[in-house]
Amino acid sequence: MIISRMVKSYLILLAGLLTLAAPGMAQEIKNLIPENVVDTAYIDNQLNTWSLRPFFTFRDHSFQIRNDLTAIRYAPTNRFGAGIGVAYNPLLLDIGANFNTNRDNPTKRFDFQGDLLIKSHFVNLTIQNYKGFEVMPKSSEASTFREDIASLAVVATYIYAFNKNRISVASVLTGRHRQKKSAYTFGVGGFLLYSRMKADSSIIPEDQQAFFNDRANLIRFESFSMGLVAAFGYVIVLPSNLYTFFSLAPWVGLNYKEATTYAERQIPSD
Repeated sequence: MIISRMVKSYLILLAGLLTLAAPGMAQEIKNLIPENVVDTAYIDNQLNTWSLRPFFTFRDHSFQIRNDLTAIRYAPTNRFGAGIGVAYNPLLLDIGANFNTNRDNPTKRFDFQGDLLIKSHFVNLTIQNYKGFEVMPKSSEASTFREDIASLAVVATYIYAFNKNRISVASVLTGRHRQKKSAYTFGVGGFLLYSRMKADSSIIPEDQQAFFNDRANLIRFESFSMGLVAAFGYVIVLPSNLYTFFSLAPWVGLNYKEATTYAERQIPSD
C-alpha cells in the first residue's frame, strides 16, 4: 500500500539522517546550550556528556469496536515493562524488557523510543508493534485470546520549546543538566502518525457478529495522520535534587483511514 511504503521510506530516511548527523552533533556539544542564554539561577550549566536512568512503563495500547448495542475491547496481556534509558550528547534511547504477567497467552511486543535534543528543538520517534490481544466483549463475561491480531503504531513528533533560558529539556528527560528552580515552558510543532491493525480472520468473534453489520468484520485497518502540536510543560524542583514534571500536548490534524473486510475495502467517514 502507498501509505505503508511512505512510512517505511520515512523511517529509513530518518535513521540515515541520524546516523550521519550524530558525529557532528557530538563535536558541537558545547554549543548546544550557550552560556550566554542560560539563566544560571534556574539551570546548572555544567553539561554532562552522558547519563543513565532506570524507567518503568505501563502501555495499554488497547482499542475498541463499538456501536449502540455493545462494544468489544482488545487489549495486550502484558502491559508492564522496565529498562534503562541511555543519553549520549543530544541522543536519547530507551532500552527495556516487558513483564510477561500472562505466560499462557503472552502478547509479543516491541517498543522503541528515541529522542533527539538540539537546543530548543525536540524530535521523538516511537514505534509499538504488538501481536496477540485479549478480546473482551461487553455483552459477555468470557474473553478469548487471539494470537493472530497484530497492531503497529509509528509516531514522529517535533516540538520547539520556548523559555529555554530557564527550563532545560535535557534536565527533564536525561538528567544531564540540573534544574535549580521550578519553571514552565510552551512549545509548538507537528506530528506524523501511522497505525495498522490486521488479523487472519474477522476480529469480531462469531458469537458477537449478530450485533454488528458486515462492515465491522475487519481483517485490516490502516490510518495515517499529520497535524500540529501545542505543548505545555512545568518542572517542579524538590529537595535532594529531585523533581517532578507535568506536561500536556494536544494534537489537531488530518486523518486518512482505510478498512478492509473479506468483501470490500472501504474508507470510513468517521
